[in-house]
Amino acid sequence: MKLFFKKYQIHNILFFSIAIITFFVVFLNNGQRYNLSILSIFMSIGLFSLYGIFGSMDTMSYSLNKTFCLFYYFFFSLAPAVQFKNNASFFSVEPLTNEIYMKYGSLLLGILVLYLIGYQLLLNFLIQQESTTETETETVKEREYSVIFFYSISILALAIYFYLIKFNWNVLVYRPQENWMKLNSNLGLIGYSILSIMRYVPFFVLLYALWLKKKRDKHTFILLLLFLVSCFPTSLSRGILAALYIPLFILYLPFLRKGFNYVLLFMGGVLVVFPLFNSFRFFKEGIFKFDYQLFNSGHFDAFQNLSLLINESIITNGRQFLGGLLFFVQESQWENKPHGTGHLLGETVGYSYLNVAMPYFAEGYANWGYLGILLFLVVLIFFNAFLDFKQLQGFKKLYIKAFYFIMLGFEFYLLRGDLSSSIKKITGFLLALTIVELLVFVYHKRYFSTPIKV
Repeated sequence: MKLFFKKYQIHNILFFSIAIITFFVVFLNNGQRYNLSILSIFMSIGLFSLYGIFGSMDTMSYSLNKTFCLFYYFFFSLAPAVQFKNNASFFSVEPLTNEIYMKYGSLLLGILVLYLIGYQLLLNFLIQQESTTETETETVKEREYSVIFFYSISILALAIYFYLIKFNWNVLVYRPQENWMKLNSNLGLIGYSILSIMRYVPFFVLLYALWLKKKRDKHTFILLLLFLVSCFPTSLSRGILAALYIPLFILYLPFLRKGFNYVLLFMGGVLVVFPLFNSFRFFKEGIFKFDYQLFNSGHFDAFQNLSLLINESIITNGRQFLGGLLFFVQESQWENKPHGTGHLLGETVGYSYLNVAMPYFAEGYANWGYLGILLFLVVLIFFNAFLDFKQLQGFKKLYIKAFYFIMLGFEFYLLRGDLSSSIKKITGFLLALTIVELLVFVYHKRYFSTPIKV
């Protein structure tokens, strides 16, 4: 009882503390325009997002639901409120009108409420079903996997990666400009596709080694170093950085598996770490720009892009979704292959820059209108609730567990968009994970008679 009361107090202290900060950020009259009704909508989005993090039945320290609510809090509450007050706009278009802020702020609030209701109902249903089902407890026997096996996979993957990047060591530290890797890889586009898989193999080898050996020793430390060679943080985009490093933080820092430390780390990452590492994309030119505009920068353009896309009634009847699924088909083989949805919006409204993101729910609208938004919402509710339930229950398969850990950070990228880029990146992750899973399966079949369990 005392422990429950203490946990209840922590929930409330964090909720009310961040809610008070949100209140001042949203309602402080420090910009070029002010409208209490509009700002109240974004304040409501912020409060419901915080409820999803601190007050819902999601009692886990880390979860996909928390990632979703954190995204909503930053991109659809704080960011549009600050942008509205500062009359901000991006890519040389006129600032959004009060009517647009009101209309699409209300839409996003409705989506959030439906999500929270659906997530809680489904998670509660799954928990009740599990409690009424008899489960057999099995004894998991620890197996001693050869360290040579793990080393061999990582080193071979690194060797292939080094060859494909033409032993350009700068790529290991500095993030190259857009499309540079496509034009400067051995074996052309085929090589680019392979290296987009091989560089993630050492990461999954490290995860499997940690879980199968069930201990951290000098060998897992060496595997960690091999992973850092292939995926050093300054060489990664922010979406990939979150997908790879959030799982490692959780595994190596036990305090993140307690209370709301994961949430606080994520908030610090969005506010400080991501802007800092984004500056390194220019560092190899001798420029280090840490321009801390945060919510007034194009990095937080999600609300503007969603609002303009729906306001322009851009609906492709599934064409954008098909283009995302068939990302691997080259434009030379597919005449009029659809560009990303952000590119499509940019051409329609006259953006000065076309390589822009498009949030997840806007992708739903771009494909099938408001029905598409509802469909994408239902898919996300089932995806988050089911995998969070599996996390709560305890994963029985390493493949699903590794995928879940990747999605903790990557869902943030997926929600910001665009869909085509997200599908392409998650495919690279899944192929790398599948390679490691198959090799572990073959090794286990060769040396052990019992199936692999977590």
